[in-house]
Amino acid sequence: MLLLRPLLVTPCANAFGGVVFPFIVFFAFDTVFAFDEHVAEILLVPAAAASLIFVVRGFLMSVVCAPDAITVRGYPRSRTIPIADVLELDDGLLFLLRWQDRRGRRRGTPVIAFTAPPSTLAFVVRHNDDCAARLREWIGRHRGAA
Repeated sequence: MLLLRPLLVTPCANAFGGVVFPFIVFFAFDTVFAFDEHVAEILLVPAAAASLIFVVRGFLMSVVCAPDAITVRGYPRSRTIPIADVLELDDGLLFLLRWQDRRGRRRGTPVIAFTAPPSTLAFVVRHNDDCAARLREWIGRHRGAA
C-alpha cells in the first residue's frame, strides 16, 4: 500500500480556506442583502458547520493506493477507483486522475492534494511533482498486474 500526502504547509493552507469560509459568507450576504442580526446569526451556523468540514477534509487530503484501487481524498468527498479502470494521471493545471467507468464513459477525479497554483513555493511544487511521479509509477506497475 502507498500513501501519498502533501507537505504540512499544504493542508494548513487548505484548512485556512475552511477557517475563513463562514466569514466570507457572513460578510458577503450581509453586504448584499443587509440582513438583520438574527438572520445573519442563522446563516452563520451552517457556514460554521461547513467550515469545520472544510478544515478536517483539508487536513485529510491524500491519495491512498491499495493493490486493486486508488482512493483520492478531496474536499467534498473521497472517491475509490479500481486500478483496472485508471487510464492516466494528467498533471496540467489541475492534477487529474483519468479513468473509465463500467459503462465506458471517461471520468476525471481531481487530486486537489497535489494541485498547486503558479505562485506556489518551489519546494512544495517539487514534492507534488515527486508524488505525481510515484503515483504514475505505482499505476504502471499495478495496472499491468490487474
